[in-house]
Amino acid sequence: MLFAPSADVIVACVKDDDGVPALVGAAVPADRRPGRQPAMDLTRELGWVELEGLPVVGLGGPDAVETMVDRGAAAHGAEMLGGAGRALELAVEHAKDRVQFGRPIGSFQAVKHRCADMLVDVEGMRSSVYHAAWCISATDPDAAVAASAAKVWCSDAGPRVMASCLQVHGGIGFTWEHDVHLFLKRAQLDQVSFGDAAFHRERLARLLRSRVESGGSVV
Repeated sequence: MLFAPSADVIVACVKDDDGVPALVGAAVPADRRPGRQPAMDLTRELGWVELEGLPVVGLGGPDAVETMVDRGAAAHGAEMLGGAGRALELAVEHAKDRVQFGRPIGSFQAVKHRCADMLVDVEGMRSSVYHAAWCISATDPDAAVAASAAKVWCSDAGPRVMASCLQVHGGIGFTWEHDVHLFLKRAQLDQVSFGDAAFHRERLARLLRSRVESGGSVV
């Protein structure tokens, strides 16, 4: 769980004996806070929380869980969008400044194509995240569909953008002194938080199945 090692209160999804999910909250005393777990992204805390023995308060049933998933997926998609947008800016700046064979590397077709592909991915992420955010804020009936679609797109596109950014930077991109690794590691954690792409593809299939079976539109 994100920030569990320093959290005073946590919100978690649990299941009863029949497998029905529910949303609960619990106060975590200082002596019950988990230790920090090793993770790729060292800028955020991760920890396992043991709820047994803690006073737990029910916050809602399956609908509350779905709402939390929608908001968490959209929020992490937005964070991936922000990171990918900055990675694109860094790659373009470096491609303009780095000179090789007497020319800026951005003049080479292979580099230009990478930057163009990064732009396509970032703008696709932007459209999906903005749509999800609007649907959630407007309590649109398609909020869950939009949130899962955004998480799928961002979880797939974000790592592609980071990989291209790394390649454009060449050797310097692999160093601790450059910021590229910070965005790369954050994207790795974001893409699995609140469900990875596979989870949200299955969720989309479940959400849209009834429409397909009734002959309705899924667009």
